[in-house]
Amino acid sequence: MNSPPNITIIGAGHMATYLLSGQARGGIHLTNICITDKDPEKLADLAKLYDVQTSLDNNDAIKRADIVILAIKPQSLKDFAQQHRAAFSHAPTVISILAGIPIAQIAALLGPLPIIRAMPNILVSLSQGNTILFADKQYELVEQFFAPLGIVQWVNEEQQLDAYTVLTGCGPGYLFYMMQCVIDAAVELGISSSDAKAAVLQLFSGAAHMASLSSASLIELQQQVASKKGVTEKLLDTLKEHHMDTIFKQAFSKAYARGQQLKDHKE
Repeated sequence: MNSPPNITIIGAGHMATYLLSGQARGGIHLTNICITDKDPEKLADLAKLYDVQTSLDNNDAIKRADIVILAIKPQSLKDFAQQHRAAFSHAPTVISILAGIPIAQIAALLGPLPIIRAMPNILVSLSQGNTILFADKQYELVEQFFAPLGIVQWVNEEQQLDAYTVLTGCGPGYLFYMMQCVIDAAVELGISSSDAKAAVLQLFSGAAHMASLSSASLIELQQQVASKKGVTEKLLDTLKEHHMDTIFKQAFSKAYARGQQLKDHKE
């Protein structure tokens, strides 16, 4: 049996921690993973939680790695490359989770390496995430790393990552917002906040499960709930009157445009 690749994660921020959490939840042994950071206390906590190796020395950790995951802030990439480019001379596979930074830019800074862009969301921490991948070819080892974290999908064009950033990367954020809106509306009708939250969480979870199992379209499922001239139909009609679909399209469009501004370093 082949030994697992040595993996170095550069940066111990939120997403790096979510990746470790999802791997551990999936029953994966993490002793082949080394995570680096400037904060020794953070590294000590992660070592206790996940039994990973830790290092304050990026260069040493990179040189020992078969796969390097870049989990730093996008605006830090240029400085990072200036300090550590030489450590990549053995040509490890690089996985970048830096939003908005294209492969060509990473290659220009680090060299002509095997580079994959990955766009996970925070639900990977529960092994229920979406990870979108792009590269010039599909890398089996990379897919194996993300598989325990939820759904893995390769896209054919790098530009699609920007759209998926809005859809799945931002997804937990706008769904949590929608949940809170529904809870607040239920409280206005006299339901306690705690009871409303419990009901809403079950509603979202159950509805998603039903939609995933049903052969009916989402519109057909709506129609199954909304009897003619009934309560559900009135609720849906009110949402349509306020152009809820247009609001979502505008929100997605503006979020996508913001992503392009950040990618182009324009404010």
